[in-house]
Amino acid sequence: MKKSRSASFFISLTLLLLALAVCVSAGAADYDFAVITDSDSYDAMGTVTIRMKNTGSRTLNLNNMWWQVETKEGTSGREVFTEPNRPDDASVLLQPGETVTWTWDTRDNEGVAQPAGAYRIKVGISMPKAEYEEVKYSEPFHIAAGAEKTEVTLTCDRERYRVGDPVVFTLKNSGTTTLDTSRFTWIVYRHTESGIITSSSHSERPGAIPDPMLSGDSASWEWDMVNDLGNTVTPGHFELEVQLLDEGIEGNCFFTVFPEE
Repeated sequence: MKKSRSASFFISLTLLLLALAVCVSAGAADYDFAVITDSDSYDAMGTVTIRMKNTGSRTLNLNNMWWQVETKEGTSGREVFTEPNRPDDASVLLQPGETVTWTWDTRDNEGVAQPAGAYRIKVGISMPKAEYEEVKYSEPFHIAAGAEKTEVTLTCDRERYRVGDPVVFTLKNSGTTTLDTSRFTWIVYRHTESGIITSSSHSERPGAIPDPMLSGDSASWEWDMVNDLGNTVTPGHFELEVQLLDEGIEGNCFFTVFPEE
């Protein structure tokens, strides 16, 4: 009789532990997601399409979502791109079975094209009220070697200026090659109803621009709003054009000058 009761006790205990294990397993699956890419290989300067699917049984809140791209180096990774927020087109709530899709243009946060190699996507979600925090990785994918890219990006520090304000221009080598900037011209044009006219023309490279200019490097210089006649420009719409004559490339940016108050 004692043996029977003892056996019953152990059977009951075993069933209880199994039930608890099932409950724990079910709880862990309440919140879950998977990260995948649309391919395992991409051409140089290609576009990677990323999909994140809610594979759990409960709604995910993406308010505290972030994502990164890492190089895949053995078992570890080195960050090359970080976005601290959820994708622009993603809703705050991702229902079970739903998928959110976004892309990466194979450039880092500075706009520099990434070299050939192995990469992976890293996504993090934090839901403090639900006591859920998780980081998931995609399977590694490869960017292939390709033709080198010669490219510059030109920006102004603002879009609107008052007459007489200094305008700060920034040139960035956003390609994959080192640039020869020895023959460098920059011209400020005024856009008028009758056409485009030259306002300020310069055939010398600004001192801040290095020669050569390495991939990823950037440099800035100022324009004092003085035209070729030595006068301060009047209000209007303007365009800066930079040309690297030995590279055969150019960059442009646009800005507006308003009257002084």
